[in-house]
Amino acid sequence: NITRLGEEMMMSCSLGTRNVLEIAKRSGASFVLTSSCEVYGQPEVFPQKENYTGNVATTGPRSAYEEGKRFAESLVALYVRKYNLNAKIVRIFNVYGPGMSLSDQRVIPQFMASILQDRELTIYGDGMQKRTFTYVDDLVYGLKLVMERGNIGEIYNIGSEDEITMAGLASMITKLFSYGERICFSSHFTEDHKGRRPCIEKIKTLGWKPTVSLNDGLARMFLYYKGDEELCSDIKIPAADRALGVAEA
Repeated sequence: NITRLGEEMMMSCSLGTRNVLEIAKRSGASFVLTSSCEVYGQPEVFPQKENYTGNVATTGPRSAYEEGKRFAESLVALYVRKYNLNAKIVRIFNVYGPGMSLSDQRVIPQFMASILQDRELTIYGDGMQKRTFTYVDDLVYGLKLVMERGNIGEIYNIGSEDEITMAGLASMITKLFSYGERICFSSHFTEDHKGRRPCIEKIKTLGWKPTVSLNDGLARMFLYYKGDEELCSDIKIPAADRALGVAEA
């Protein structure tokens, strides 16, 4: 997808971001850029703080997205300095939740689709890549806090501090839904990063922290797709979440 849609990604991050910044400038609106942990590239520092400039290959296979987001951040910083725009930047680390397309290429919806379609869960690479995952509700609350309380021109990481390998994630999901260890490995289709882990001390000063565990978030997400409480009978989910999942599935 990065190769196939690379041009669209770069144009959205550059021309698209500039167009929205121009609207915000003319109307006196506030602006929050949803950037990405991809700006850190293949990180050599853990956890990644907002002042870490990253390790990105400008012509690498992931560069369309990585450099697109970095350029978008540069545009925001320019508009803050040049036009005094009330703008902030959020770097998002691997968000998941109900409503994601099952054809999405990100790992959690891929695993969910495999279970729903009775297929093996495919892990690309050796499965030792590490990521952290943040439930969508926590992200939305974080974005709201940055808009309301964040400092102009500042960057804030939003993500979980709890790491898990891709092999560990696959095992967790199969056990959570009693699917059995139906896991296979395949060569990765593109360059992958070995790890990501945010430093979130800065966003914590605004009053934010993750509230939904990966276990609970995965259960809520699966109920959204399946609408079957029997599959999650061993998982304690609030009644309101069960009703929401069944109603929307």
